[in-house]
Amino acid sequence: MKKLVFVLFLFFLSISFANSNLTIYSNNFAVLSLEKKIDLKKGINFIPLDEVSGSIPVSSFYVLTQKGSVIKEILYPNYALWIQAPMDMEEVLSIFYIIPNISWICEHLLLLDDSRIINFNSRFIVENNSSENFKNVNLLLLIGEPQILESIIPRTLLKAESKEAFSLEESIESKGEYKIFPYKEPITILSKQTKILPWLNSNNVSGEKIYFYEYQRDINSVFIEWNFINSKEKGLGIPLPAGKLRIFLKDGEKIIFLGESYIKNIAEGEKFSIIQGKAFDLKGERIVMESKDYIENKYIVREGKIQVIINNAKDEKVRVEIREYLEGDWQIISSSFPYVKVSKDRVKFILEVEPKKDAILNYYYKTKLSK
Repeated sequence: MKKLVFVLFLFFLSISFANSNLTIYSNNFAVLSLEKKIDLKKGINFIPLDEVSGSIPVSSFYVLTQKGSVIKEILYPNYALWIQAPMDMEEVLSIFYIIPNISWICEHLLLLDDSRIINFNSRFIVENNSSENFKNVNLLLLIGEPQILESIIPRTLLKAESKEAFSLEESIESKGEYKIFPYKEPITILSKQTKILPWLNSNNVSGEKIYFYEYQRDINSVFIEWNFINSKEKGLGIPLPAGKLRIFLKDGEKIIFLGESYIKNIAEGEKFSIIQGKAFDLKGERIVMESKDYIENKYIVREGKIQVIINNAKDEKVRVEIREYLEGDWQIISSSFPYVKVSKDRVKFILEVEPKKDAILNYYYKTKLSK
């Protein structure tokens, strides 16, 4: 008996446990994967898997060999293997399993100083509601929507633990039609714990601030929008995960909340916009001056005269985009301000509005609509 214990002790010493990788999906589950090196004798070997928790469902657990030995049985819940080797050899096991109730989100922050961007900041929030503790794991956050047969709804985030930030710019990868964000140092996250992982921190982001009026959004309000290009030249240049973005203003020692928006997944090089909110000192009004429909062959022809008034209560001149949407095969017959055809159903007028004054856009359009 003592001899058997001694042999088992030597056997356990021959096992080396490599780093494990925790890939967390936005669908509220994760995959833990690791490699385990073992020394085998010719014939049947018993291999305990002490690294695997007995709480992992057997249907979510997988183990494969890399060098030709054959797994005969997998024991559960105290995970172990009976494995057959064709000779004395070193084998590597690939072990991976699905863990539910782990989720992550991304949040972004835009800090302004009047009309200038001071900082663009992004962070990941990881919540571990599983029963597992993860120590010194390599963290990968995956963007994508793999098909799963049962949806798991993420729980509300509860508490947070801060961590120092670092850049991931050169290490973001595309794998299997998904985007992976690997965190560059191992992390520890215990069961029922939430962590904030600062990620992107740029003080050199440039964006264009514009004012726009869009009556379908609000017939009396002018909105503030920030336009960005996700490029290195503009201070970004890395894929940005979808998430909520909050905008703050730094006014001396005070920080003032200005609004929040939501950005979708933004690829490198892609343009994107963020609506800050309504401009207090700018107001709009839209009046249909004339509208008539008549039949012309197989079309309904519509003619309309539109007036848009922008009131500027500021002490400075502003430039406001008027965004109008037109149906059918349309054309602008006349306009009191320059315009650009943005798409098949959208036209943009550019108004320069002097301080403490109104600017009045009058345009006449004609469109053909199918009966």
